[in-house]
Amino acid sequence: MQLITIGLLAFAVFLLATIHFLKLFREMNCRSPSTPPGPTQIPYLGRIHDLPIQHMWLKFKEWADIHATKTGFYQTEMLGAKFIIISDEKVAEDLLVKRAKFNSDRPMIRSLFDSKSEFGSMEYLPLMGRNQYWARQRKLSHAYLTEATNAQYHGIMYHEAKRFMARLVHDPANFQFWLEDMASKVMCSLTWDDTSLSEYCTTSAWGLLTQMSPAGPLTNVLTPLWHLPLFMNPWKRAEHKRHDEQQAWWMERLVTVREKMSRNEMRPCWTKQFLEKQSGMKTSISGDHEASSVIGMLALVGIFTVAGPLSYWLVTMVHHPEWQAAVQREIDEVCGDRPPTLDDTPRLPILRACIKETMRWKPNVPTGVAHETERDDVYNGFFIEKGTRILPLDWAFLRNPAKYPDPLTFRPERWLEPSWPTYQAPLTQYPTIKGMSSFGWGHRQCLGMQLTQDELIVACGSLAWAFTLKHKIDPLTGRQKPVPLDKSNSLLIVKPDPFEMDFEPRSRERREQVLKQWERAEQKDVKQRVDFLRAAKTARGEMLDGSEPTKQQPIMSNYINTNAVVGVTAACSFILLGNAITQSFMGVPALLVDFPRPLAGSKEEYTAASKKLGKQWPVFWQMGNVFFRPMSTLGIFTYSYAAIATLRAASSPLLSDFGVSTPQSTTWKLYAISAACHLITVVHSAINMQPINARIDALRGDDQGNGRSVEGVSNGKIQVGESAHEGLAEFWARKWIRLNSVRIVMPAIAGSMAMWGLVRGASK
Repeated sequence: MQLITIGLLAFAVFLLATIHFLKLFREMNCRSPSTPPGPTQIPYLGRIHDLPIQHMWLKFKEWADIHATKTGFYQTEMLGAKFIIISDEKVAEDLLVKRAKFNSDRPMIRSLFDSKSEFGSMEYLPLMGRNQYWARQRKLSHAYLTEATNAQYHGIMYHEAKRFMARLVHDPANFQFWLEDMASKVMCSLTWDDTSLSEYCTTSAWGLLTQMSPAGPLTNVLTPLWHLPLFMNPWKRAEHKRHDEQQAWWMERLVTVREKMSRNEMRPCWTKQFLEKQSGMKTSISGDHEASSVIGMLALVGIFTVAGPLSYWLVTMVHHPEWQAAVQREIDEVCGDRPPTLDDTPRLPILRACIKETMRWKPNVPTGVAHETERDDVYNGFFIEKGTRILPLDWAFLRNPAKYPDPLTFRPERWLEPSWPTYQAPLTQYPTIKGMSSFGWGHRQCLGMQLTQDELIVACGSLAWAFTLKHKIDPLTGRQKPVPLDKSNSLLIVKPDPFEMDFEPRSRERREQVLKQWERAEQKDVKQRVDFLRAAKTARGEMLDGSEPTKQQPIMSNYINTNAVVGVTAACSFILLGNAITQSFMGVPALLVDFPRPLAGSKEEYTAASKKLGKQWPVFWQMGNVFFRPMSTLGIFTYSYAAIATLRAASSPLLSDFGVSTPQSTTWKLYAISAACHLITVVHSAINMQPINARIDALRGDDQGNGRSVEGVSNGKIQVGESAHEGLAEFWARKWIRLNSVRIVMPAIAGSMAMWGLVRGASK
C-alpha cells in the first residue's frame, strides 16, 4: 500500500512539473507583438543547450540569418539571462550610440570578483559598470593615450618593431611569441618603462582574457556553479590565486616606480606621470590600488588589441601573395631602404587597406562586447527589459553583403576603389580602422583605436619591408604546410591557433639592414638609459657602482674616456702593423738584393756582404727596441684597462635597474683579445726575434774584423768568416722575415678587435 502511495505521489509531482514546464514553454514562445523575434526557448535553459562554447559567434550568426532578417536583432535567453543579439549596424547605432545614456552598462562576469566594481574593487576598466570609477579611469586613460599618440609613442614602437624584425631573422620559428612580446614590450615601456616585464605581462593578459570569456571557466556559462562552497569550487579557488597575483604584481610595479622616482632614476612613463600628479593632489584617482589597476589594465589591453590582428595579418599575407607584393611595392616606393614610420601613413593607402580588410575578414572580437540595459525600453515597437544584455555581433556586421559585397573574400580594393560602397576619400586619410565596429560602440568604444592602428602600421609595414611571408615547406614531403583560415581560440578576443610559416628576407642586403638597425637601436637605447642613471647618481654624489666616492677610492673609468683609450691604442696597433709590413716586405728584402751566394761567389765577396748586412741591421732592431716594443707593451696595459672598464660597466647595477642586456657583456672580450695579441707580440719578439737580431748584428765584427760575442750562442762567439762561409747571413735574415709574420698578424687582430668594439659603441 505504501509503495502505491509513493508511486502515485511521484506521478503527481511529475505531472505537475510537466504541466508547469509546458506552461512556461508556451509563455516563453507565444510571442506578443512587442516581443523581439528569436529562436524557440526551453524553460530555465533558454538556448544554452545548443549554443557551442567554441566559436559561438557562428551560431549567433546562424540564428540572426533566421530571426533577424527584418528587424536587425533578435532575443534569446541563457539560464534566465536575456540577450539581444544585434546583427545590423544601424540597430547598434540606435541602441548603443544614440541611446548610450542608458545602454552603456556592462553585465557581470561571473568568474571575476566584482567585475563591474559595484563594491568598489576598481580593477577592470573595460568591464566596469557605468559608475564613478569607470568615468574617472576612462578620463585618465584617454589623457595618457592621447599624449602618447601625439608624441608618436616616444619612438617605442619603432624600437620594438626593429627588435621584432631582428628576432625573426635569428629565430623565425618562434614568431608567435615574438609577436606578442613586441606588443607587450610597447605597453610595458609606455606604462612602466621596463621591457623586462613583457613576458609576465603577456601571461597575465591572456590569463585575465580567459577568465572573462564564455569559453573560459565553466562558471561563465553554468553560472550557478560559482556559488558552490569554496572547498568544492575549483573555479573560484583558481580565480582567487590569479586575481591576487595580478593585483600584487600591478601594485609592485607602482611601488617600484615610486622608489626609482625617489632616487631620480625613473624615466617618463604613465605610472610616473600619475605619481607626479598624485603628489600635487591633481588627480581624482582614489589611491595606489586604483591607480595600479587602471594603469595595469592599459598595459594588458594593449596586448589583446594588437596581437590578434597582427597574427591574422600573417595568415592573410601568406594566403594572398598578390596583395603582399602590392604592399611591398608601395613601401619600396615611399620608404626606399628604410622601414615605414607613422609620418608615412598618408602615403600608404594599400597598407592601410590590407590592415583594415584583415580586421574585417578576420575580426578580432567576433561576438562583440556585451552592454547591459539600465532601464526598460521600447525600440521599433519591441520591448527590451531592464537588465537585458545587448550583444553587438561583429561577425554579422562585417559580413553584411549589402555593405560588403563578396563578404567572405579578402578584398582590400573595397577600400581603395570608388566603385565599392565602402570607399571613402581622400586616400591620404582613408581607409582607417578607427571607428570600426570591432572597437565597440558609444561610450564603450575602445580608447586605444589610434594606438592599435599606429602599431599595426609600424609592425605590418616593417614586416612587408623586411620579409616575404610564405608557407613553410615540409622537408620530408616537399609540400607546403597548411596555414589554416578557420582555426582559432574562442575567447572574447580571438587569435589564430599556432601554425608554421616562413619569413624569407627580401634580400641579403635587407637581412643585414634589419640586423644592423636593431644593433644600432639597442646600443642607442642602452646608452640613453645608462646616461640617464649616471646623471641621476652623479647628482646624488654616488659612483656608478652605487658606492660613495672618497679620496682613497678614485675610479679611473670615471676620469678616462675608454673610447679614447681604445681608439689611440688601436691606432698604435695599426702603426705596429705598418712597421712590420714595411720591414718584412720592403726593408729586409732590400738589404738582400743581389746578396751573393756562398758557393757561387768568392768567400771574400760573401764575407764583405755579410759584414755590411751586420752593420745595417741595427737600423731595424734597435729602432724596434727603442720605439715599437714599448708601444706594443703599452698596448697590453691599455687594452687590459679597456676590457676591465667595459666589463665593469656591463655588470653595473645601472643596467640591472632597467632590466636591459647590453653588448658590453661581450665587447670586453674583444679588448681582452687585443691585449693578448700585444702580449704574444712582445713575448715572441723577446724569445724568438731578439736572438736572431744578435746573430745578424754579430756579422759585422769589431773594428778589426774579429768576431763578436753573442749572448745565448752555444760557443759564445760567431766568427764573421765562418758565418759567411756557411751561408748563415742570408739564412738568419730570411728566418727573421718568416718569424716577423707574427708581428704582422697579432697587431692586425688587435686593432681589428678594438675597432669592432668601438663601432658597436659598447664601451660607453
